[in-house]
Amino acid sequence: MTNSNDFKSNKKYLELSSFIIESIDKLDEELVKKNYLYKGIWRNDMEPGGAVSIFEVERRKGRRKNLITLRPQFSFLRVEVYWSEKDKHYFDIYDIENLPNDLISEIDEMYAKIAF
Repeated sequence: MTNSNDFKSNKKYLELSSFIIESIDKLDEELVKKNYLYKGIWRNDMEPGGAVSIFEVERRKGRRKNLITLRPQFSFLRVEVYWSEKDKHYFDIYDIENLPNDLISEIDEMYAKIAF
């Protein structure tokens, strides 16, 4: 995440449960390992577990596109992967040590389409 310090020092981040914070951090860590470049952006809408955020990819000519949307719930993190060619796909993270393989595959496919 290119703006990690700003994203993680935001009040909305600090108000999340420790599990949601750990889940976001684990997902960020996995994407950074792949050398993905994206920004974390806070939105004003809320879910039961806290504020919604997105990971956004900067594209050529200043255009931006959402990579994923993070929707905190009470006991898990819901990750939404969507682009106009497919229906929205939701992945629920209950265990930060075992991110769903399908989630990472979907993000890989999405990043390949929008990042270049």
